[in-house]
Amino acid sequence: PRESAAKQAEAEALASEETANQVAGQAAQAEGEAKTAEAQAAEAEVATRAAEENVRAAEAEVSSAEAEAQAALDALNAEEKALADKKAELLEQKELGGVKGGRAVNEYAQLEAEDPLPLRRAQITQEAAIRKVQKAKRAAERNSKGCSSNRLAARLRLPR
Repeated sequence: PRESAAKQAEAEALASEETANQVAGQAAQAEGEAKTAEAQAAEAEVATRAAEENVRAAEAEVSSAEAEAQAALDALNAEEKALADKKAELLEQKELGGVKGGRAVNEYAQLEAEDPLPLRRAQITQEAAIRKVQKAKRAAERNSKGCSSNRLAARLRLPR
């Protein structure tokens, strides 16, 4: 009876050891998976940070281009306003009559005869460039919002 009880206890101990070994193996496997997931999350966060840096650089470039395009458009508008002011001045001088009035009439006729197409074309092209820059800026802002959600997913270790 003692011997059979000892054998039974030994069998139970072996079964318990085998169960413990299985649980330890599962724990080691889960730990390995957790480490792999953590490494992947760290890689994703590094990639997200790099993408955010790229987005910031693109936004800075877009802002710079937008400022240049706006400055050029302002210069074109100033030139157009100067032309309109010159025409108004010549019309006032035309009213004076005499030599100054005749000279004003001739200068006004020359201004009117000039082809306004180059100025208009430049203005239209410049306005289109500003719209293009603004569109690129909106796209960069959308991309930056996507990067922040990727970063949050990496921190929370969520699938993207």
